[in-house]
Amino acid sequence: MRTAAAVLLALAVSCACVAQDAANLFVNPGFEEIGDNGRPVSWEPVNFGTGGAFGVGTEGAHSGQRYVFLSGTAEENRSCWRQHVLWPADARGVTVTGWYRTRGVAESRSKGASIRFLFNDDPKVWRHLRIETSWYPPSENWARVTTIFPVPQGTRDLVVELFQWYTSGETHWDDVAIRPATDNEMRAVALTGEAAVDREPVLGRNLPYSPADGERVSLNPPPFRWLPSGTGALYRLQVSRDADFSAPLVSQKDMQCCCEMLSEPLEPGTWFWRYGVDLEGWPTIWSQARQFELGAEAAPWPYPKPEAFQVSVPRPHLFITADQLPELRRRAAEGDLKSMAHGLVQSIRRRAGEELHPEPEMLPQDPAQRSIRYTELIRSTRPPMDLMEQAGFAYLLTGDEACGAEAKRRRAHV
Repeated sequence: MRTAAAVLLALAVSCACVAQDAANLFVNPGFEEIGDNGRPVSWEPVNFGTGGAFGVGTEGAHSGQRYVFLSGTAEENRSCWRQHVLWPADARGVTVTGWYRTRGVAESRSKGASIRFLFNDDPKVWRHLRIETSWYPPSENWARVTTIFPVPQGTRDLVVELFQWYTSGETHWDDVAIRPATDNEMRAVALTGEAAVDREPVLGRNLPYSPADGERVSLNPPPFRWLPSGTGALYRLQVSRDADFSAPLVSQKDMQCCCEMLSEPLEPGTWFWRYGVDLEGWPTIWSQARQFELGAEAAPWPYPKPEAFQVSVPRPHLFITADQLPELRRRAAEGDLKSMAHGLVQSIRRRAGEELHPEPEMLPQDPAQRSIRYTELIRSTRPPMDLMEQAGFAYLLTGDEACGAEAKRRRAHV
């Protein structure tokens, strides 16, 4: 189970845009219909053998004449009112709203008033695909809650439990509702804080969005860059002539990085771009549309296509292929590369035999120290690695034995 942040309470305002007549899948949501056993019809009380109590109240209901309550006299008490809901196969999210109040319940992060969701794949089998719980702070007055969760694929029986969890005191529930969540509701809770879509870049930590909204770009195609949304996220990119992206020229998905370069230039004119975030179980969360202007004067900058990076079976050594080597060696011996080759050989000979950089220690686990140590490691190990490459290049170009020996010595040390 996971706890939902208190921000879910604030969603009551944003959810006001949902049609008031949206179908409520709960039966007897206001607890007004009472059966022969004195309990609300279609609701089952459960105390899990912990001594928690339950009942129907009539004093000060949120609406109508009745509400249900749960009570306990010790911290080991818990109880709930449970209802099974036959869930639509195509509904990817669930929204539950309701009203609650408490009496004598202490503030606690994972105790007290809560709603638990059990996502079952078969109404006839008590088998859970997932379990989620949302917690709510004590409230002497009736308070409205709105809780939204993604629904695991295959859910047909959604069990909702209105809880008082491991605490003394009372929790009252009234006027509850359940329905499939809208895409907008799911997007509102999927990504928050440092994972939010369209959040402002933090100076020194994030690079700005590119192209910026309204920017006249100098490269064609421009680089596309946005802020990451945490581990497990995959990204989409769309580039279109229209702000509604009804017919995007570029539409990519399943991207692991939050940046992209296109392999083909764009036509001059006005363009729009947006990125999307895909999280398992949630609909795509799209960013705002950003507009950019592309003039005919923009420098061409298409990124090479994947096939350009394929290495042939006879792999080249450094940047030289076998058929180029004789001519390069001739130029190094008597042509325009002679001075460069001589200087390269002399610089390697001066460094030959010097003490080699020791094997670096593992990076520390502390994030702050890890970043500092990583920078130090790169700055101290890259120059010796570059020298190893230069020694090998000098030997390849001139056949100098001392350069070849130094390249081997350094390679054996890595």
